[in-house]
Amino acid sequence: MVTAVKAFDEGHRAHEMVSGERKMERMQSHLEELWENMKRIESGLDEVKSTHRRDSLYSKQKTDELDAKMKQLEEDNAQLKSTVGALKKELEDTKQKLKEALDEAAMLREDNSNLANQMSEERAELRESLEEQTSQWRTRQEQYERELREVRADLATVRKGIQDYREMNTTDSPGGTTSHSQGSETGEWIWKQKLGSGGFGEVFAAERRGCPDRFAAKRITMRDSDLIDKQEQIVSAFFKEMKALQECRHPRVVRYIDRAFETVKSGVHFYLIMEYMSEGSLSDVIKRDGKLDELKAKRFTGQLLDGLLYLHQRNIIHRDIKCSNILLDGSGDIKLADFGCVKFKKSKVDSGAKMTGTAWWMAPELIPKDNQSPTPSEKSDVWYVGISLQVEKSFLQNEGGYRF
Repeated sequence: MVTAVKAFDEGHRAHEMVSGERKMERMQSHLEELWENMKRIESGLDEVKSTHRRDSLYSKQKTDELDAKMKQLEEDNAQLKSTVGALKKELEDTKQKLKEALDEAAMLREDNSNLANQMSEERAELRESLEEQTSQWRTRQEQYERELREVRADLATVRKGIQDYREMNTTDSPGGTTSHSQGSETGEWIWKQKLGSGGFGEVFAAERRGCPDRFAAKRITMRDSDLIDKQEQIVSAFFKEMKALQECRHPRVVRYIDRAFETVKSGVHFYLIMEYMSEGSLSDVIKRDGKLDELKAKRFTGQLLDGLLYLHQRNIIHRDIKCSNILLDGSGDIKLADFGCVKFKKSKVDSGAKMTGTAWWMAPELIPKDNQSPTPSEKSDVWYVGISLQVEKSFLQNEGGYRF
């Protein structure tokens, strides 16, 4: 549209230039005609003067008539000179306007050339961007298809575990207790002592057969007595947390290792195996040490924000950041953990809970109002971080006097 308008302007100015040239030609012709008339008038004046001298004996009346004619001729001559001067000035003005029009036309041609080059560059950039986005979309699609296949395989394993549990219920003796490990279908995981528990489930130390390393396993139990909706919610939350951990590869996020399933008399255990954080949580550190020095608090804050920025760049909202979900490794560095309340920003599917997270740490906008489910955002995670920092600050100012 912009190119068409500029082309119209250029054509209009070209038309004006042609019209100006024609007008100049007509004015030049008129000027030459006036000049010839002036010469004829001057010639006639000379002739009259000559006749006047020759006929000096004419009567006074004739002389007066001749004088009047001469005066009229002189006035006509003066008027012609004035007209010629005005025409000359108009001709100069027209030449100046024509020059300006030519300069403007040259500038328009240059602008059109620059605009064409800019549009060509923008088209090339847009084409390159579209190709890159298409490639990224295809990569994400392949990744989602792989994840979907894995989830389907996991669901098949869960269904098989439930079926085994039901068969075990009908074949085993009433007082017996039977369990077997599934998931990787190798029985390679050994569950050790319990490390902690909460509303999400329990955490156990874990060992892998033939491996000297220690791991942590978060266990969520789906009981046979649970309602179908709750069972579906447990399974959905488990795989959503597993997906979030699988997508995250960052020094400030706890590392995902494996998953496993175990059928028991009471139902099915779901295990998320992660790296072992030997120093426990930030809550444990504050309780144990009673006080945080300022340098350590600043380092923790920087690491926490670094991990949170990574999650948000991947469209992941944590929704439950608090001191007990901030873990420390053997080097004293912190990592974000417990993705049980996680929300994928681009996903329209949620866990179904109207209030997700820990009430005392929750952002005000996440508290349900008028039976409306709140919408989490990166800002609510920042609120969680602020509350965590306030807890740290309390321990900086109060010599271990704050308890929770």
